[in-house]
Amino acid sequence: MQDDALADRLARLPQAQGKESKPVRRMSDWSVTVELLSSILNRLGELTQAVAALGGAKPHKITPAPVPQTAMDRARNRRRFDNHRRLVARVLPQKRTNDPPSI
Repeated sequence: MQDDALADRLARLPQAQGKESKPVRRMSDWSVTVELLSSILNRLGELTQAVAALGGAKPHKITPAPVPQTAMDRARNRRRFDNHRRLVARVLPQKRTNDPPSI
């Protein structure tokens, strides 16, 4: 019985459905060194895009290095989603939704 529940939960994971989830960095893994290395990685990606654009090629989209999400970030996202949901409810009363934001 437990194996079936575990298999159902694993099947609902984004990787099992062909979707790749964004990498997540935990706050406990975050340090000054990791922050500096992430900044360097992001700047090198921008530099690569600029050099590719100078050569006439279409630069690929560079994904930034993952950063941890703080409680303040989650609160801002909830507030932003609530404001959006209230606006949609006022403008489009037939399209009310209670779905949580997909972050």
